[in-house]
Amino acid sequence: MSTATDTRYNGWKNYETWAANLWISNDEGSERYWANAAAETLEDEDSAEDAAYTLSKSLENAHLEEMPELPSSLYSDLLTSALQAVDWYEIAEHMIADANDR
Repeated sequence: MSTATDTRYNGWKNYETWAANLWISNDEGSERYWANAAAETLEDEDSAEDAAYTLSKSLENAHLEEMPELPSSLYSDLLTSALQAVDWYEIAEHMIADANDR
């Protein structure tokens, strides 16, 4: 019996990454903002890999800053855990690839 579990969700690393990408890309303003950020980052960096890394840090920081202040509780612990599970680099890689295709 294997103890490894497959956490992939709809082609993404996990549910949290899929959900974060869905919310980012399904809001027109957010999608436009991050598409422009990806294009600018791609222009500024030496490689697509460097651009994805830089963009991933921007994505993570922006979304952590938007997290509402919650009193210490089960809910704040679960929200923090879910945001930490997001693979921001995977999302950024997709955005950089899209910007590179334009």
